Amino acid sequence: MVLNDASLSRRIRVAKGGSLSTVVWNPGPDKAARLGDFGADGHRRMVCIETCNAGDDVVTLAPGERHRLSGKFSIEQLLRAFS
Repeated sequence: MVLNDASLSRRIRVAKGGSLSTVVWNPGPDKAARLGDFGADGHRRMVCIETCNAGDDVVTLAPGERHRLSGKFSIEQLLRAFS
């Protein structure tokens, strides 16, 4: 999964293991206000990216079984174009 962040001239890459789905979400103004560390407009400047197994990719485990989920996040700086 790659998030292109043009405002900061970067790409955020998420490599996953044991995960076939990705969820990208934002808490919105009401939940962000309850969280306390966002400030008045903090929700407008953030996204949360999570690895998961959702929808058709859900993983069901029998008692005693295990499933490991991992994510590795990396940032690539992009060269800014000069005018």
